[in-house]
Amino acid sequence: MLTIDRARPTKYTDLPSCQLRPVNEDIQAPVSLRLEQMDTELDQLVANWTKSLLDNLKSGVAQESMRLLSDDQQHLLTAFIHSGALPDLTPDFIYTLQEARSGLEKVVINLEDMRSALLEDGSPIAPEDLKNRFRDYLQDKIRGLGLFWSSCCP
Repeated sequence: MLTIDRARPTKYTDLPSCQLRPVNEDIQAPVSLRLEQMDTELDQLVANWTKSLLDNLKSGVAQESMRLLSDDQQHLLTAFIHSGALPDLTPDFIYTLQEARSGLEKVVINLEDMRSALLEDGSPIAPEDLKNRFRDYLQDKIRGLGLFWSSCCP
C-alpha cells in the first residue's frame, strides 16, 4: 500500500501547470484497486461512446448519408450496427463514420447538362477555362443546399 508522509514536504509538492497537489491526493487505496477502477471507468466510457455512435447511425440523417456511401463503407457501418460492438478503429472506419454523420446530400448531375455547361458552343477551350466552367457548374448545382465549396479546383 502506498502512503505519503504529509508532515515531510517534498521538493515537488505543487504542479502549477495542471493544478495537481499530491498532498491532497487520496492514495490510501491499493494501486491495483485504483487501476481496476480506472479500467472499469474506461470500459464504461467506451460503452457509452459506442451506444452514442449506434444511436447517431440509426438517425434519419445518418441513414440517408449511408445510402450515398460506397458498398464497402456501407458494409463497415451495417456490420457495426448489427453487432453492436465497436470494431477496430481503422482509418477507413473512422472516415466512414465521419461521412455517415456529416449529412451528405445527393446532388444529381445530368450528363447532357454538364456537357453543355462545359462545352457551351462546342468550340475548343483552354484547360483553365474548362476548369472554371466545371467549378461554376458544380457551384450552381449545390447553391441553396447549404453546402460549402471546398476548393477542389484551385
